[in-house]
Amino acid sequence: MKIKITNILDWEEDTQMMDGDASHEGWRAVQSLLEEERVKKIDNEEAEGLPFVCEAKDEDEALEKYNEKFQSDSYLKASSCDWEEVEE
Repeated sequence: MKIKITNILDWEEDTQMMDGDASHEGWRAVQSLLEEERVKKIDNEEAEGLPFVCEAKDEDEALEKYNEKFQSDSYLKASSCDWEEVEE
């Protein structure tokens, strides 16, 4: 089925990426970048690439594809969203 993500409702920290970066950048740098992302994505509700349309079996798979395309280098990954099925 084709799914269109229209809004990101919740974000989740990618602690594995944060731990990896902290090992060579330091925790202070990681926390600073994380705070910048929080302001942009949570406080200002700015999510890149919306609306996002993809082939997926459910919301989880659509979010996975969205994160791969737009959030692969981010500490905050989309974890829930508003979405709708798109007719082909």
